Amino acid sequence: MRIAEWPEDRAWAEAVIARTYAPQQARIRVEIAARQEDLADAVARRDPAAIVHEAGRLAERLTALAEWDRMERELRARFGGGEA
Repeated sequence: MRIAEWPEDRAWAEAVIARTYAPQQARIRVEIAARQEDLADAVARRDPAAIVHEAGRLAERLTALAEWDRMERELRARFGGGEA
């Protein structure tokens, strides 16, 4: 469902953010921390293949977080709920 199709209800939008966006973002942040540790371990081992692998995994999680953050900003902008 596109944002333009969602009902004009700020309370609904805040509930969606609290129920859906915030937990996903928190989970991804935990995964990012783990990927950062894995990358640091690979760097400490000076293992080029592992560094590339772990950097890719970290980039994937950072991209996922950026997408969730973008969707939240769009939702807030659409419904006037806080920062856009």
